Order: sequence, then structure tokens, then C-alpha cells
Amino acid sequence: MELTMPRGLTYAEPVPQPLTAGDVHQALMPMFTTMLTDDELATLNYRVVRVDACRDEPPLRYDVDLDDVMSWIRWEIANEEGGSGSLHIEDGLDVLVRRVQSDLQDFIAESRFAWGQYRGPHHLLS
Repeated sequence: MELTMPRGLTYAEPVPQPLTAGDVHQALMPMFTTMLTDDELATLNYRVVRVDACRDEPPLRYDVDLDDVMSWIRWEIANEEGGSGSLHIEDGLDVLVRRVQSDLQDFIAESRFAWGQYRGPHHLLS
């Protein structure tokens, strides 16, 4: 038996939802929880910021569509500052989290609090 669509209806790809700064912020928390010790996690402060943002500029609002803004993640852990490379949202959230995780691993390995430690990779999104 062949399945057909009722007259006038067609299959359509779902319309991709814009990826917001809040989506990225929320997706990164499990990665930080996995990669950092409890003591390090207690000192974590991270934010999504414009690539060209000044040091003291506030983070992007959670509702900002990242299609319209070149951004990256800035973090502070155990009084050391670091960050990711530019976010490439077109590759999807899972790839984005993996790239930030790789940048965080580099930061951890070069930090005073965890010099030379390797802590990844872990599968973070289902």
C-alpha cells in the first residue's frame, strides 16, 4: 500500500529556530559541569559576548539571535580568564558545544589550577 499526502498538503522541512545566546548558555552548562571539579565549578562565571566586545561590556541578552551577531564564550574560573574561539552556530549546537569544550580543555591544561590535566572528551548532548 502506497501512502500519499492528502490533496493540497506537502511535506516540509521544519523551519530552523534561531539559536539564541540563552540557548548556547544553557547548552554549555552540562559541559562545564563535566569538565570542571566542584571547587572550580563554584568559581565559574561564563557569558556569551560579541567578538568585538570590550572587556567590561555586558554579556549578550539571552534573547539575542546569534545569526545576527559574531560571538564567543568568555569565562573566568579560579580567578583566571579565558574563552572560546568564535561560535559557528551554522554547524549545530552539538558541534558548537564540542568546540567550546576543546577550547576549555586547552585552557584547563594551561591554567595554574590544573596545569597539564586532560579532562575530555565526553558526549554531552543526546
